[in-house]
Amino acid sequence: MNGDAIHTDLTKRVRDLVRLMDDMRELYGQLFTCIDSRLAAMKRADWEAMHAGGERSRSITVRLAERDGLRRQLLDAIGRELGLPPSAGRTLTVSDLAARISPDEASALQAAANRLRPVMAGVGQANRVAGFVARGILEHLRWVFEAVVPRTEHSGGYGGDGAAAAPSNAILFETLG
Repeated sequence: MNGDAIHTDLTKRVRDLVRLMDDMRELYGQLFTCIDSRLAAMKRADWEAMHAGGERSRSITVRLAERDGLRRQLLDAIGRELGLPPSAGRTLTVSDLAARISPDEASALQAAANRLRPVMAGVGQANRVAGFVARGILEHLRWVFEAVVPRTEHSGGYGGDGAAAAPSNAILFETLG
């Protein structure tokens, strides 16, 4: 293959990488919106909205994982075209790659990274907040359930006929269904 063909393939792959990064930015934006909606649902104690938000988050996360796999494949191909050892391309940072390609390509790549970076950071922060809130809810529920579970084996109840009944080892969820 001659140098022009290699340069054309490299240019095409860098262009594909920039488009892929923009696609990932869009998906991260959708994930941020989804996490934000789930936080609002947590505040309202809206179980259905929390569940639906979780399902949407999982769907988006699967798509992001697929895109990240494509990103690694593209970086490996770019690395091979740059003469790097196998799989070395995926370890290149944006700055490292930008230093090895044309200024126009480098500018487009850095611009895509600059668009992607803050959206990813926002998702990370929103995830931390959602995790903190979810742990708080779980801790509160643990406290509530400990409060309604009998503390001693002597605490019995009454049967349907009004007579004292021996305590059962059934927990609240088993009792209520």
